[in-house]
Amino acid sequence: MAVKFVALFALISVCSAGVISEPGLGAYYHQPVPTVIKSVEPTLVKKVVYDQHEAPANYQFNYEVHDTHTGDIKRQNEVAKDGNISGEYSLIDADGFRRVVSYTADDHHGFQANVQREPVDHKLVAHTPVVTKVIQPATIQKVIQPATIQKVISAPVAPIYEHQQQYHSGYYNH
Repeated sequence: MAVKFVALFALISVCSAGVISEPGLGAYYHQPVPTVIKSVEPTLVKKVVYDQHEAPANYQFNYEVHDTHTGDIKRQNEVAKDGNISGEYSLIDADGFRRVVSYTADDHHGFQANVQREPVDHKLVAHTPVVTKVIQPATIQKVIQPATIQKVISAPVAPIYEHQQQYHSGYYNH
């Protein structure tokens, strides 16, 4: 069966092939297709250069929070002028000390901070309501049940004979 398929495919390939002969002899002849070479111009990249130098932003801000109920007390102020920034902030740490940070930042020295810790004069504790927990002791009942006793009778053990049977063969001699 495979031979028939091979023969069929060979016949189809021969039939679909064109006859190649000399031009002008009346045979079917393909003219070569001229190749087209397309030249592509590089894309133009536009580079934008700003001549104006943008001046640094000048600003001043500050804020303060003083919440005695939660103990959140902090403040900050900052001033920026001609690219130089200076400021200070403070807050109350969890251990009861006030942290005060004074800082400056510029293009020449970078960011520099001075940190100080001061004890707080008064204790800042939020007023919490008194909560009383009442725990009732659990009722414990002790139940003792008598243990069941079972009598165990063992089966008789097979007797052990002192005389053991010896095998005599040509290989083992005792």
